[in-house]
Formats: sequence, structure tokens, C-alpha cells
Amino acid sequence: MAQPILTYDILTTPTPVQVGQGVTISLVVSNATSAFVPLSEIRFQLPAQGDNATDLSGNQSQVPTSSDQDGWTITQSGATFSITPNSTASGTLTPERIGGQGLVFNFGPIPVNTVPGTATLTLREDTGAGPSDPQSFDVSKWPVTFDLSGFRAAHSSVTPGATVQLAWTLKGAASLTLAYNGLSISNPPNPFTSQGLASSTTFTLTAQASVNGAPVTVALQTTVEVETPRILSLYARYGIVYRGQGETLHWTTQQADSCVLKANGVVIDAQAPVSTGPAGYPIDARVMQSTTTFELDALQGQQTALQQYASFAKTLLLRSPMRSRAGWAQVAVDQTGQMAYACNTATNALDVIRLSDGVVTGSAKVGLGPRGVSLGTDGATAYVSNAFDGTVSIVDLARLVVTGTLPVPAPAGLAVLGTTIFVASTEAAGGKVRSFNLESGAASGVIDVGGRPFDVAVTPDGTTLHVANNAGTAVDVFDIASGGKAGSVDIGVAPTTVAGSGNGASIYAGSRTGTDLVVIDAHAVKPVITAKVAAYTAPVAIGVSGSGQYVAVSGPTALTLFELSLPAAQLRAMAAAETQAATET
Repeated sequence: MAQPILTYDILTTPTPVQVGQGVTISLVVSNATSAFVPLSEIRFQLPAQGDNATDLSGNQSQVPTSSDQDGWTITQSGATFSITPNSTASGTLTPERIGGQGLVFNFGPIPVNTVPGTATLTLREDTGAGPSDPQSFDVSKWPVTFDLSGFRAAHSSVTPGATVQLAWTLKGAASLTLAYNGLSISNPPNPFTSQGLASSTTFTLTAQASVNGAPVTVALQTTVEVETPRILSLYARYGIVYRGQGETLHWTTQQADSCVLKANGVVIDAQAPVSTGPAGYPIDARVMQSTTTFELDALQGQQTALQQYASFAKTLLLRSPMRSRAGWAQVAVDQTGQMAYACNTATNALDVIRLSDGVVTGSAKVGLGPRGVSLGTDGATAYVSNAFDGTVSIVDLARLVVTGTLPVPAPAGLAVLGTTIFVASTEAAGGKVRSFNLESGAASGVIDVGGRPFDVAVTPDGTTLHVANNAGTAVDVFDIASGGKAGSVDIGVAPTTVAGSGNGASIYAGSRTGTDLVVIDAHAVKPVITAKVAAYTAPVAIGVSGSGQYVAVSGPTALTLFELSLPAAQLRAMAAAETQAATET
């Protein structure tokens, strides 16, 4: 046997339990893990019937039961109650379903016997692999002459450093203990004034006595919130800017005296306002000369906000565009943002481009009409779709030679995830996305997407395809497992290219008949456009590095590289590494 996986708690109504009265016992079940817990049974046992101090009731042969959740059955056999799910689905407990207040199962009202004392309830959990070790809960039965109630604070919320007055009602003789913040006060005065509170505090008042030789205990709690500074929101007005362009930030705080604003970990305003208002907070263009992430700390006296916030904006920083060559079509960019690989339809080759100056450093001959390109996860291999000979070329980038091919009818854009390649196919019978296993070369699936799929992107979790449907003006979304269409987003022009960010948060789309780099929120239930960026060219193709940091946009006149903002933690790590390297040098 083993410890229970789930968390259990016992509540009684009323509290404390009094002899000769009715009581309802509530069993609260919660899941504090981060995993699914398949549950086949909870076996809950009340003490055997009797009139002893260790017994709860002299008559519990028929106890009313109820649950706050559908899909569960409670059956009673003597003093034992079995709680079972009606189906496997309802018995698979997830953190989302069993969180907060959890599942609550009620037993009672139960008539309490007339002898004060302590009754012990027991519980066993069964997740299908056998019952867990028993878990015990003590329920104290007090005489009717005793009552501890009304435990309360004069104020439920105070400012930092403030004291709070507590009071309660006690009837009968008992020894009291008040505990909070590591302190324990025996038989505190009523009312009681606490020490100054620095953070939200839970007070526990415990009454203990011996009744007819049996120990009985009851505890009550109350919580006082301490108002600490909080950041309620922080966002950038534009979300996407170019290098050297100014920005505007907006934020609101609570219980703050001032704020500290940082850019890439460096303080740029140590006395920033607590709220920016409708006009926002202007950021000088000189701050935006490099990839920039903003952070905000809210201060109250010597206290800093419980949580530090970073701006949710992405910053796209423009690198100087370079002249495009005739015939350049789809493009891919490496992890470092230093090299790009472009399909050249004029020479039937894959060109290798040094992005610092736009120089073509080499080429690999591929099939006829190279239309799409994607890099393998190792960065050493490129996959090129050849529209006019129905193949996908496998290119060794170190030697710039084709090492193999995959047969695909009318291939267009493609995307690689791990050992699987997804190829858009503009077949006469209807558009499809075909997938292949790169290790074996065998076909692994086909999804009918309809229209004219010019390009395809796959999310990093391997669940979703985004398809540039050139037959209309939409980027269509498909579920890979079912093959069903999950939605679409209208970008206003017939899309010719689509690519996914490295973290799966965004999809980038464009069209040779438009001028914008369209940014789509890939995590939204219904896909939505979050930004449009002037790309200085008609985006024939978009390539995103595997890290998601670099975006290359290829058009008829220019090839442009964009750099996305990095998380603050990553920026700090890079700065620390540079400092360390400089020190060692």
C-alpha cells in the first residue's frame, strides 16, 4: 500500500460538533498534483455505532448522502461508505476539475451520541492499483454547554505593518491557544490585538479540554489580507516596432507608491508613475535600438510587488533589407539568424545566403521548380519541394548535394517537425497536406484541406496545421489527429506563405499581392490577427528560425530579416554570459 495521491479534508456543520445534536460531515477531495489521477473508489468509514466517547453516533444505519458533482455514486454498508465514479471519464481526476474547493461529498445529518469525546474517521483511496494506506481524521464531540464561535477579525484587510483586533465567543471551560506567523499565545485575552502584519496572515484559535476523561479539540481560523503592491496590467501600445522607433507602455497598479521601469534589466525610470492613464508612458526611440523587453516593479514603502511583470509585447526589430535575386521564392533561416536558404526557381537550385550582406555563398542543384524549403531539426539538412517533377529533395547543407528524394504530387510549401515532414500538395483532385516519416521515407498520413494550399506550418506540439489557402483569403487551421478543420483567420489577401514561431505562440502569414507581415495568435481558441507589420516587400515567403528568434521575409525586390524580442530571463542570462566572458578575457 502507499500514501493517497489525492488530498482530503474533513469539514463539519456545525462546528464544533455537539453531543445529542445532528451533524453533517463533508469530505473535500482535491488534486494538488500536476497530473491526471484515475480513481476507482474512495472508501470512507465512520466509527462503529455505539454510545462510547470514541463512537460518533448511536444510530447511523441510514445516513443521507449527497455530492456537489454529477457522475458519482455513494453507497453505504454499515459504517462504510463507498464513493465510486459512474464512468471512467468522471473517475479520471484532473487538476482543473479537482482544484480550489475540489469535490465535496456530504454525509448527514448524523445523530451524534450523548457522550463527549473524540471519534476517528478513516479513509482509503483506490486508484486501481489497490487501496492506499488508511488516512485518519479526528472529530471532537463537545457537550452542549460548550460553544466556540464567532472567531473574526475587526478588519479583513489592512495596510502593511498594521495590527488587527481579533474576537470570539466561548461558552464552557477550555484551554485556548492562538497561533499565527510562527507565534503561539496560550489563553489569549478576548479581544486580542496582533503584532504588526507584513503579509497576509491566517490566525488559528484552538480550544482543548478533557470531557469524561476523553480529550476534545476544536479549531477555528480566520484570515486577514495585507494590502501589498500589485501590478494589474502592463502592455505595449504597438506590440511590434522597428529598430529605433519609439514605443508607448500602459500599466495599472494597486496599493503602490511608485514604480521602477526597466528595459532589458536596466532601470530607465526609478520613479515611474503608479498608473499611466490613457496617454500611456512614452519610450524614447533611443531605448529601442536593440531587442527590448520591459519590466515593471511596483513599490510601497520598502515593499516590492509580489510579482514582477514583463511587457507582453513582441518587438520585431528590422535589420537592413538586402536586394532580392530574380527567382527567389520560399526561404528558410537558421537558428543563428546568420544564414538563409532560398529556393531559386530561375536556376532550379537552393541558394545559401549570408544575411549580414546578402551574398550568396553557395548553391545546391535540386529538382524542377523549387517551391518550398524547410530545415530539419538538426539544422544540417534542408528539404526542398519541386513543383514540376513531383518530388521533395533532401539536401545535405554541408556538402550542398541532394542525398535523396520523396515522391509527392504537385508539392508546394512544407514544414518539418522532428522526424515528420508535412507537404502542401496542390493536386487537381483537391488540396491536401501529406506527411512522411523522414527516417523510413514512408507516407504517414494525408489531410484533405481543399482549395489551393500554397504553404503549411505545424505547431511545435504536433497537434495543429496552419495552411495558406490561396483559393481564398484565409489561413485555415486543421487538427492533425482528426484531420478536421478547426477554424480559419481571414488575412484580407490570398495567402502565399505561412510559418510558425519557435514557441508556437504565433503564426506569420503573407501574400505576394499584399505588403504586410501578418501575425496570428496561435493559442487563441478562435485564431485572431494580433499585428500587421509593413514588410517593405510583397511577402512571397516567410521563414522562421527553429528558435523562433528570427523571421526572414522574401519578396520580389528585397529579403528582410526581423529579430523577435527575447524573454527577460534569457536576456539577463546572455548579459551575464557576456560579462563573464569579458572578465575572463
